[in-house]
Amino acid sequence: MPDLTHTPTTRLLYSLLESDTVMQPSHVDLLRQIRVFKDSEQVVLSKWGRTEMMGLGGEEEDEAVAGEDWTVLEGQKEGMTVEA
Repeated sequence: MPDLTHTPTTRLLYSLLESDTVMQPSHVDLLRQIRVFKDSEQVVLSKWGRTEMMGLGGEEEDEAVAGEDWTVLEGQKEGMTVEA
């Protein structure tokens, strides 16, 4: 499954959804993947993904932007509606 704790992976998924892009099998190869086990709390990184090659950052950037809310549009304030 996609690693939604990895900021670049989440950014890529968000941008695909916002642009109404239909997910293709080739898009899955871009995402960092993890394997979650049913009977334990173990999580294993199964595929690195390609977000670093796309300029979306890596582990170092992931730690630097922890808590950043990049889903809010530039200049938009909480409770404000923006029409596209």
